[in-house]
Amino acid sequence: MTFGYDIDIFSFTSITFSDRLCDHSQSLAYAIVSQRIDCSSRPILFIAHSLGGLVCQQALILSNSIDGLWAISSSAIGIIFMGTPQCGSSLASYREKLAKGMNIVHTADRDMVGALHLGSNSVQLAGDEFQAMLRRGDLTLKVFCFYEVKSMNN
Repeated sequence: MTFGYDIDIFSFTSITFSDRLCDHSQSLAYAIVSQRIDCSSRPILFIAHSLGGLVCQQALILSNSIDGLWAISSSAIGIIFMGTPQCGSSLASYREKLAKGMNIVHTADRDMVGALHLGSNSVQLAGDEFQAMLRRGDLTLKVFCFYEVKSMNN
């Protein structure tokens, strides 16, 4: 299954992204449940890129706290994070400044844009909650993280 969501905060013609990280995560969790009606115990391996890793991480957290979603975390065997900004991203502020400077942000959700900033509290809280979930020991989730180690020219 693939899952996509609209995070485009740039638009010349219409209002764009207005959902928060939690909303996307909840949408992902319910989409997984609806796709797994006939195979609810089959193992799940998540592969997530960039902000999608935060969405996936939050969906796993939600699956531990919302009735009807427990089968997700109990079936999850692994998650591969590729370029997921677990501590936020220094590039988020550049994107936000560019959008403001061009006056093209219609309704960028401040929680989502703010969640991407380096050292963001919301990213840190989600990460802490995810780590606590992993330490509990009731999940056998393997976590792999891939990220760039060569710095970019700013």
